Amino acid sequence: MKSLRTTLAFFLVIGIATTTFRSDLLIEYGITDLNWGWMASYLFPKALVLALTTLLIVALWFKLQPLGRYKFVGALVLFSLSIGGYLLVNTPYIEWIKKGTDMTSESASNPIEEYLNQSQPNFDGVICLALPGCPHCEVAIPKLALMQKRVPEIDVIVFVFTKDSSRVKSFQEDTGVDVLPFLAVPDPNNSIKLCEGKFPTFLYFKHGKVVHRWFNWQFGYPACDWVEWGLE
Repeated sequence: MKSLRTTLAFFLVIGIATTTFRSDLLIEYGITDLNWGWMASYLFPKALVLALTTLLIVALWFKLQPLGRYKFVGALVLFSLSIGGYLLVNTPYIEWIKKGTDMTSESASNPIEEYLNQSQPNFDGVICLALPGCPHCEVAIPKLALMQKRVPEIDVIVFVFTKDSSRVKSFQEDTGVDVLPFLAVPDPNNSIKLCEGKFPTFLYFKHGKVVHRWFNWQFGYPACDWVEWGLE
């Protein structure tokens, strides 16, 4: 019985280590293959590590018996090492954030609204304001491509802050995304007021107006779910 528990504990440790170092792949699996929500997929590996850690403590409980009344301390140390190790490797950043800025009270028009209302009057979805050479932009844009794949009725467009079409193309190649339209931003001197010089910035465009804005650190998994629901 003890050898069986030891074997089980070994495989549980392997499972915890694998989940810890392959967390991003598990999140992607939840989003793409299981079609879960963004936040549910993000929580998936965390819940898995928690479950495996609990099973590990149960499997090793007999080894903690010599500690006597301190066995609960030993269990707490195991729990802290497992969960702490996961968080050390997968440090939370913007994942929990949904907030942004409600732009519905903005009465003045802007070049992006004017451009979309003239060229794509039925546009309803997400605008990304990006800057060539911006590493955060290159990481964020594939997430938008995945979002449109999950919910094809969401329109997505990337406006790049440059007047040089070759730089737009080069930036698109850097992102590795070829399923979204990349365009030079209209009237960059005025459009930059929308993002306040922060890149990437995400805008939600609905009924001919920019209705919401997120800077990069505000566009977490709950925000992605909210966007897929049409901000409802």
